[in-house]
Amino acid sequence: MTGLLAFVWRWSDRATLLGNAGHYLNADLSGTTQAEYVWAAIVSVGNWIPLAAAGYCMWRLCGTYLDGRIFTVDAAVWMRRLGIAGLVTQLYAIVGRRIIWWILTSHGNVPLGTRLYTEVMVPIDLSTILFFLFVIAIAHIFKMAAEIADDNARIV
Repeated sequence: MTGLLAFVWRWSDRATLLGNAGHYLNADLSGTTQAEYVWAAIVSVGNWIPLAAAGYCMWRLCGTYLDGRIFTVDAAVWMRRLGIAGLVTQLYAIVGRRIIWWILTSHGNVPLGTRLYTEVMVPIDLSTILFFLFVIAIAHIFKMAAEIADDNARIV
């Protein structure tokens, strides 16, 4: 909820957002039209779809844990879904950031190289991607362990 409030707070002040982006790029972005600003905000809002999916997967994973099904196949499947949804969220954030920069700087006097290569990936992007890949790997290990435990329980 606080993330949504921060998003609305940030995008509601057009002058500050464009001023900060212009300061970062050392360019005048005052020529950005209202339509361009709205399109950039829509691209930014699009990141909430996979983020909501990740939140739902986390909710279901915690539900399986609270039901006492910790090392089970269904818990591992929800963990894998969480990892995939988180990975999609981060990849969308990286691509979306490029699209937003492109939209906001289309009327600014910004060189093409700056518009294409500014902030492609920041260190937190890489660490987040690695974290969700780790979650997917752990989910795979948990799933295999749960399947082996189920097979052993049937034998005994």
